[in-house]
Formats: sequence, C-alpha cells, structure tokens
Amino acid sequence: MSSLVQSVKSKLPSPKAAAFWGTVFTLVGIKAYDKRECKRIQAEFCERARVKAEEPMPVSAKPRRVEVYMMPPPGDALYKPVEHFEDWVKPIWDAAAMDYDLLKCRHAGEAHHRAREAIKMRRRFALVEAETKAEAATPGAGTPVAPRVPQPIQTVAQGADGEAAPELLAGMTPEQVMMMLLGRPPADALVAIGPLAFTEMLNGAAEGCAMVDLRPQKFVKPGDELKERATAAGITEEEMKLIEEEEAATAAKVAEDAVKIKELVAPIEEDAPPAPAPPAAEKPVDLVTIGEPDLAALPAMDWIPHQNRVGWASIPGRMVRWFQQRELAAAIGEHALRIALEHERPMVPADLAAAETAATEALGGKENAMRRTASDESTSDAHLVMDERVTAVLRTFTLEQH
Repeated sequence: MSSLVQSVKSKLPSPKAAAFWGTVFTLVGIKAYDKRECKRIQAEFCERARVKAEEPMPVSAKPRRVEVYMMPPPGDALYKPVEHFEDWVKPIWDAAAMDYDLLKCRHAGEAHHRAREAIKMRRRFALVEAETKAEAATPGAGTPVAPRVPQPIQTVAQGADGEAAPELLAGMTPEQVMMMLLGRPPADALVAIGPLAFTEMLNGAAEGCAMVDLRPQKFVKPGDELKERATAAGITEEEMKLIEEEEAATAAKVAEDAVKIKELVAPIEEDAPPAPAPPAAEKPVDLVTIGEPDLAALPAMDWIPHQNRVGWASIPGRMVRWFQQRELAAAIGEHALRIALEHERPMVPADLAAAETAATEALGGKENAMRRTASDESTSDAHLVMDERVTAVLRTFTLEQH
C-alpha cells in the first residue's frame, strides 16, 4: 500500500506547478465564460433588432441610412474606434438591415466639417424636393403646357436685416436636380463613436443648419491653410509666407505708431473741446452664421460610448476589464439597439452635459493639441457651442417608444 501511495505522489506536480496550472485554468475558464456570455448577450440584441428588418417596406422606399463619425482618440490611432464599432455595433445593425456609412475623420475638426456639410446636404435636398414637387404639379384641364426650357434654380434666404442672401442651388439645371434626387439621399441620423467625435459632430450640425451659403466646401487639413491661400492667390507657399510676415510686421508697426501718436496728442486733446463721436461702422455680413437656423434640417443624433485607456497606469484596470467584456457588450448593445429601433426622444441638457464631461475626460492633458480648426480656432472640441434654439429641438434615441 505504501508503495502505491509513493508512486502516486511521485506523479503529482509540485506545489508551484500545481499553483501555476491552477491559475492558468482558472483564468481560461473565466475568459471562456465571459466570451460565451458576450455571444449570448449580443445574440439577444440581434434578435431584438431583427424585428426592424422584418418590417414590411414600400417598394419605392429606401432603407434608413446612418452616418457614423469616428476619429482617433488623443494619442492613439483610428483603428481603435473602427474595431470598437465592428465588434459591438455592426452585428446588431446588420441584424436590423441598416444602411450605414463609416466616416473616418483623421484630423481635428474633420468631424465638425463633415457634419456641417451633411446638414447643408439635407437642406439642399429639401430645397430640390420642394422645387421638383412644385414643377411637377399637374396643370388644370385644357391648360396648354409650354415647352420646358431648363432654367437654373435660384433660392434665397433672409439675412440678419431681412435682406435676401444668396443660398445654393444657384446654377443647377432641372436635369442636375433629378440626378440629385435619384442619387443617394441624405442621412436620416448622425451617430458618433466616442464623446469627442460626438461633440464635434453636434457643433458642426448646429453650424450647418444656420449657414446661408449652402455650397459644398472642401475640408482643409490642419497645417494646409497656408497652401490653400497660396493656391488661391496663384503664388508659392514661400511667397505667401513672406507676404503674410510683411503684412503682420506692417500691422504691428502701424499699431505701435498709433500708440505713440496718441501719447503725443493726449495733452492737446485734454484742452480741446470734445469732438463728436464718429458714426458707428456697419458690421460686415457674415455669410456663415446669419439667418434663422433651419431647425427642420437637424436629424436625430446619438453616440456610442468608447473609452480609450492608454498608459502604464491603466494596465491593471485593462486586464480586469478584459475578463469582463460582457458588461461592455450589454452597455454598447443597448446603445446600438436603440438607434436601430428608431425610437426618438428629445435630447435633454443632461445628455449634452454628459457628453461634454466625457469629452473633457477623454482629452485629458491633450486638450491644446485637439483644437477644432473648421471654423472656430479658440473653441475646444470638448465644449458644445450651439444656439439655444438648436439645443431645444435636438433629438436622440431611446429604447422606449414614444
């Protein structure tokens, strides 16, 4: 009997080996359970989203299209939000038969610019639709129909003083109008991956609904402004840089001379009678933000949470969360499902405050490096700058049907 016990003991692993393999198998079991739960949770959300895909749809209708804005987190690469979308959002939206476009914004301010252009596109499309329906009205019985001559469509918007301001569709023939209507319609919803992309998207959408000039504008990458100005002037970048430096030096010299002249004239002006105040100069018209916001052009907007943790200090927390992906699957799945089901609700101030807080935390110490360059150089992406009339009509998504 003792020999049998000795033989069994000789085949058992050492205490260190037993502890090692016990730890390995425990971690493998925990991860296997977590992975199985992730699949189960995601399958439940896909089953709930499939109801939307099975709804009957008119033959002439087009599927709802969503534009997805994603930008690289501060200090990281663009593949992070792309993988986040493909792992947790894409399966649910595919189950709902959604049509979506991924807009990969690689530069600061690009999401702002593209959201602004998307809203301008919606406004152009609405103008074209209204013009086409008016022209397609059936004439009364016995009314002779004159031969149709293609004419450019002209539209105007009211400026700040009630004067007509130019708006786009100028120069579009009816043939071009029909091509626009038969093409890809504007997005029905705007969705961002991460809080930074969401705040940029919201600011851009708010700006786009208030712009008067609806002509498409090209995005200028940060650092390429000098090149764009030189190209517009027909000179090289070096020549443009020299001209701007000379202009800056001249402006500084003029300001310095003005201060000196004021110091010399100040004693004389004290004894002289006060001169009448000059007439107030008229404020130049700003073709970007004048006019009433076109609130009807704003679609529903939402965002998918994405936290990008980098640095040595976050490694322990990242390791723990790697074994708890099921919590992430449940949280992201809920956001993806409510967008797929199309149940909308008003966006409340708490939603905007939560987005600003999350964006500020995401920026951390890199806020100065992530300035928005599309229109307002002094405003950080973490801060929402919108008209109160715009914030009052913003809509987002919810799981509850209203």
